[in-house]
Amino acid sequence: MLLYYHGYYNILYACILIPTSFYQLLVFKIDVMTVVKFILTVFYALTEIFRYNFGFTGNISESFPELIAFLIQTFLFSIAFVAIPFAAKFKLPHEDCMYFINLVFLVLELIIGFFVYVKFSNTQSAAFYRRTAPLIDKKFRKKYDNISGEAVGAGHMRSV
Repeated sequence: MLLYYHGYYNILYACILIPTSFYQLLVFKIDVMTVVKFILTVFYALTEIFRYNFGFTGNISESFPELIAFLIQTFLFSIAFVAIPFAAKFKLPHEDCMYFINLVFLVLELIIGFFVYVKFSNTQSAAFYRRTAPLIDKKFRKKYDNISGEAVGAGHMRSV
C-alpha cells in the first residue's frame, strides 16, 4: 500500500519539481547544482516507472529477481536522485518538504522491502527443503509415509 501512495505522490512530485527546476534554469543564474537538480529530477521521474513495475511484480508474484531489482534501484538510484537535490544550497521554499517526504517514502520502502525479502527467502527455503528432504534423508520418506498413512487411515475411519 505504501508503494501505491508513493506512486501518486511522485506524480505530484514530478509535476511540481520539474517545472520549478526548469524555472530556476530560465530565471536565475545558471550554476552546476541547478542543472544537476533538473537532470536528476527528470531521471528520477523516468526511472520510477521501472522501479514501481519491479516493486509490484516482485510483491504480487513473490519473485526474488523483481524484488531485488526494486531494492537495488531504490537504494542506489532513487535515494541518490532525491538526496543530491535536497543537499543543494539554493532551493525554493516548497522543495525542502517535497524532498523530505519523498526520502521518508523511500526509506520506509527499503525497510519494508527488506523484511518482505527475508520473509520470501524463508518461505522459499522451507519449500525447497520440503521438496529435497526425501532425497537427502532416506528415513524422512519412511517417516512421512507412516505419518500420512496414519492420517489418511484416521480420516477414513471417521467418515465410516
